[in-house]
Amino acid sequence: MSTWKLQFEIASIVLISANIILFYTCNRIETKLSLIFQHLMWIVLATSIFDIIAACVLNNPSKISIVLGYLFTILYNLGLILVIWLYVLYFIHLTMTDYKIQQYGLRRLSVPVIVEIILFCTTPLTHFIFYIDSEGVYHRGIGMGQWYFIGALYVLHVSFIALKKSKEMSKMQRTALGLWTVSIIACAFFQLVFPQYLLNSFGNAIGTILIYIALQGDFVDSDRMLGTYSNDALAKKISVSLSNNVKFQIVTVRLGGFEKINAVQGYEVADDVLRQIAEFLMKLIPRHQVFHLTGLYFACYLETGVEGAKEYVKKIEQRFETKFYSKMAKNAIDVPYGIALIGFPNQADSARKYSSLLNTVLTEPTLANNRKIIYLSEEDIDRYDRKIEVERAIERAVRNGTFKVYYQPIIDLETQKVHCAEALIRLQDEEYGYIYPDEFIPLAEENGEITQITNFVLNSVCRFYVDKKIEEKGVSFIEVNLSAVECVQQDTANRILSILNGYNIDNKNINLEITETAAVGRNAQVNLNIDSLTNAGVTLSLDDYGTGYSNMSQLLELPLEIAKVDKSMLWTAMKNDDAMCVLKKMTELLHSLGRKIVVEGVETREHVELLRKLGVQYAQGYCFSKPIPEEEFVEYLINVNEYGMSPYGDDL
Repeated sequence: MSTWKLQFEIASIVLISANIILFYTCNRIETKLSLIFQHLMWIVLATSIFDIIAACVLNNPSKISIVLGYLFTILYNLGLILVIWLYVLYFIHLTMTDYKIQQYGLRRLSVPVIVEIILFCTTPLTHFIFYIDSEGVYHRGIGMGQWYFIGALYVLHVSFIALKKSKEMSKMQRTALGLWTVSIIACAFFQLVFPQYLLNSFGNAIGTILIYIALQGDFVDSDRMLGTYSNDALAKKISVSLSNNVKFQIVTVRLGGFEKINAVQGYEVADDVLRQIAEFLMKLIPRHQVFHLTGLYFACYLETGVEGAKEYVKKIEQRFETKFYSKMAKNAIDVPYGIALIGFPNQADSARKYSSLLNTVLTEPTLANNRKIIYLSEEDIDRYDRKIEVERAIERAVRNGTFKVYYQPIIDLETQKVHCAEALIRLQDEEYGYIYPDEFIPLAEENGEITQITNFVLNSVCRFYVDKKIEEKGVSFIEVNLSAVECVQQDTANRILSILNGYNIDNKNINLEITETAAVGRNAQVNLNIDSLTNAGVTLSLDDYGTGYSNMSQLLELPLEIAKVDKSMLWTAMKNDDAMCVLKKMTELLHSLGRKIVVEGVETREHVELLRKLGVQYAQGYCFSKPIPEEEFVEYLINVNEYGMSPYGDDL
C-alpha cells in the first residue's frame, strides 16, 4: 500500500489561499476574464482539498470507507478537468481568439471534457481510469494514459493560441504563459513517475499565481482612479464583439470646461467631478460596461438596439442638466458635454473607425453649444468615409509625388504684363478623381502631411523657375502658400532656405503667402521663422486680407511686402455701397503704409476698371486666367510679356 506525500498539496493550498486573499482585497473590476479567474482559483483550492482528503482516506483504508476514497478521488480528478478547461477558456478570452461562443468553437472544444467527466463518474463500475481494491490500494486503469493525453492536448492548444497571438501579448504575458506550461508539464510528469508525490495541484497553484501577476486583465485594462475600464479594454471589447457577430451600441460622452474647473476650483475638485461622473455611469450601465478613454471621454458599451440606447442617452442628459457638487468646491459646477451614439457594425466596424468618427462628430464646437446630442446620421458616415478617402489620396500623392502645381498669373494693371504668379497645388487621384484644395489642405494640416506638400510645391516652383528662365520672361517672383501650421514649426525657415539654396535661386524670387490665422496667432517661434526668412531675402504676403482678423497693428509689425485683398471684399463692394466705402478706405490705408496691393477674384472688366480707379496696381483672377499647368503658363507668359498680347482671357 502506497503512502501519499501531502507536502506539495499543503503548499498548493497555502499558495492559492494567499492568491485568493490578494485578489479580493486589491482594487479590481469585474470582467469576463475576472469571473473565469475567480472560478479557476476556487476550483484549484477545492481540487487540492479533495486530493488531500482522498489521500488521507486511502492512507487509512481500515478506518474509513473505500466509497469515500472513490468519491474524493473522482472529485479531485473532476476538479483537474475543470481547471484545465478554465485555463483554456481564460486564454481564449485573453488573446481574443475568434471562437463563436454561441456556435461551434467552444462546443467542440468541450467534448473531451464531457467525455472525461462521464468516464470518471462511471469508473467505480468500469475501473477504466482507476480503481481501489478491497485493501484500499489505488491502481491506475487502462484509461489513465488517455486522461494524461487529453490534458496534454489542452495544454498544447493553449500554447498554440499564445504563439498565434504572441504579437498581441506583452513580454511578461508570454513569459508567464511559458512558465505555466513548463510547471504544469513538469508536475504532471513527476507525479506520473513518482505517484506518491501529489504534484498536480501544486503545478496548478503556480500557474494561477503567474496569471495573477502577469496576465489578469483587470490590472491591465482598468482605470484605477475612476474604477472604469480603460481605452485598451474598449478596443478589445469591440474586437471580440465584432468577431462574434454581436450587435451593440456605444454611447460616448465628451466633457468640457475642465480647464476652467482646474484653474478656478483646483485639480482635486476636477478629479472629484470625474469620479462622480464615472460612478453615475457605472450605476446606470448594466454590468459596468463603462470605459474611460483618452482625455475627457467616457464610453458606455450596450448590447441593445438603437431605441434602447437612446433611453440611456436621455438619462445621461438628465444627469448633466443638474450641476455637480463637490465638498472641496464652494459653488455648484456645470459641466458642458456632448453625447454621440454609434452603432456596431452598421455604422462602425472597428475600434479605429469608432475613434475617427468621434473625432469627426464630437468636436470642440460640439461643446461650445454646452449641450449637444448626436445620433450618427448617414451624412456623418459619408463625411467620415470621404475624410478617409481624402487622407488615402493625400498619402498616395505624397508617397508617389503625383501632386500637380498650377500657376495663376498676377497682372500689373498699369503695364498689362504678368508681374508675378501664385503657385497652387492640385490633386488628381487615380481612384477618387479630382479633390479640391479646400478639402485636402485642412486634412493635410491635421495629419502632418502639409510639410511634405509644401516641400513638393517649393521644389517644383524652384525647378520650374530656373529651368524655364521665368525671371527673364518678366516674372519678378512666384508666390507659395505657407500653412499656419508650418509657421509655428521650429525647422520651417531652415527647411525652406535649404530648398531654395539647392536650386541656386535668388531668394527674392520666392514670395511666401501667410494667412491671417498665422499673423494673429504670432508667437516667438513664428517671429523667429519670419525673421530668418526675411533676413535671407524671402518676401512675405498677407493672404485673404479683409476677411475679419487683419488690423493695422499686424500690417505695421509684420515685414509684409504685399497685402492680398480677399475676393469677397471686391465682390461685395460691387453690390453694396457700404462695402465699397470699406474697400476704398482699405486701399488708401495700404497705400499710405507703402504696401503693394493684389486683389483676388477679379473676374470681369468692371472689376478691373474699379480697381484702376482705386489705384490698385495688381490683380489676380479668372478675368485674366484660371490656374494653369506649367506649359500653358509659359505660353501665356510669352504671349503677354514678349508678344504684347492682351492679358485678358477672352482676348487670348
